[in-house]
Amino acid sequence: MTVNPEERAAMARLMQIMEGQTPAPVSTSQRASHNSADPVILAGPGQVTDREIHAMADVLRRLEGAVNNTSRDMIHESFRDHQLQEALITEQTSDGVKIGVYTIQQGLDEGRLAGKQFYSVINRATGETLAHELSLYEAAHGLVRLLNNGKFFNSLEVRKLLEAESGYTSHKIDAVRFHRMMRKAERAGDTDKANLMETRKQASMDRAMVAKADLKRLYQNI
Repeated sequence: MTVNPEERAAMARLMQIMEGQTPAPVSTSQRASHNSADPVILAGPGQVTDREIHAMADVLRRLEGAVNNTSRDMIHESFRDHQLQEALITEQTSDGVKIGVYTIQQGLDEGRLAGKQFYSVINRATGETLAHELSLYEAAHGLVRLLNNGKFFNSLEVRKLLEAESGYTSHKIDAVRFHRMMRKAERAGDTDKANLMETRKQASMDRAMVAKADLKRLYQNI
């Protein structure tokens, strides 16, 4: 927004008057810059002319327009930038987060083998739970992001994401079970079985980490 010297001077003079100061009268050069067809108004100390009021109002109108244009540009940009669009429609809740028409709800189960924390994705419009007990937040958030971007629940992108999540959860549960069997064999003095269970536990943990890495790669590319 451009402000010409006359408008700037008028604004400065008005601000002085509003602050209780007494600005100098409008100079001859300032009056001479007016259109010769306009009536000449001599403003004494502390007086405001109609021209100054109009100049100030014009500046304020243009300032408001600039602000509105910035807001409009931000909204338009949000449709091109999925992350910005998501940020504009995200709302924190007591047990999760709302993103568009979907809610990611966090649950807690101390006895859950794949980890005590889990996440569910719920359609707020229908109340339907689309995914339950997801072990990784990236899986829940990625699912919501895909759905908000127009992907269907049975789309290839969604299936790949949920398959990686399922693989991670399954291998994590196997690792916990093998760990328990290993401890039981150790208490029974069965060294061979204990070593076998430890090997299987480590293999399951390795598979779980591979599935987790795959899921995070998919998530980052959404």
